[in-house]
Amino acid sequence: MVKVIIKYKVEKGFKDKNTKELIKANDLIDVSVERMRELNKYNIGKVVDVVVLEEKKETVTSPEKIQEEAQKEVENEQKEKVNYTQEELKKMSVNDLKEFAEKNNIELTSAKKDDIIEQILNNK
Repeated sequence: MVKVIIKYKVEKGFKDKNTKELIKANDLIDVSVERMRELNKYNIGKVVDVVVLEEKKETVTSPEKIQEEAQKEVENEQKEKVNYTQEELKKMSVNDLKEFAEKNNIELTSAKKDDIIEQILNNK
């Protein structure tokens, strides 16, 4: 993310509408591009320097956005789940069946292959 800071030399004093601070003539202030445009509209001063900074992306995520992202993750996980037929499951080893059950959050209560297959099929 790139951030642009404008070094702005004030030629006419004014009271900042955001901070309520009095800004005097000849002060140098840092402003955003939008704020610079606003100040230029009223002929407050002039740009003396432009500083371009690259920032690390540090954003505060709203609870709604977090919920939305979590829902997308769940949907993606569900899409990734593979459904097998009983015949396909029987061709798998017990270790493969256990790994499949773990990846799909299926709790196994038996170690026998036929019981594992039944539990997987019942948890589709």
